[in-house]
Amino acid sequence: MEIISMPSVMAITLSIIGILKLIFKNFKNFEKFIPLITAILGIGFEILFFYTLPSTIPTDNLLTTIILGLMSGFSANSFFDIFSYLKDYINTKKINKVETEEKKRRN
Repeated sequence: MEIISMPSVMAITLSIIGILKLIFKNFKNFEKFIPLITAILGIGFEILFFYTLPSTIPTDNLLTTIILGLMSGFSANSFFDIFSYLKDYINTKKINKVETEEKKRRN
């Protein structure tokens, strides 16, 4: 039961970032602040779990909890980036496939 906090914080942070990205999709500078937001959310949720559900955190002190929060937040950010890169890669493949099919039709 002690290890449950990190995946939970990562999932919650990833969900919040997804919602914020939908809300602020017209702001181009928002992308720059995603790592900072995920770090703050990760630390905040880990501290919340530390005080409210101490059995879910594998540490006994607050400093280690803060480090776990940073790790959870940055892993959520990395997970979010992986999905973004995969989405871009799939879209690029689809566009390239359509372009090659159009070139074949023209010839």
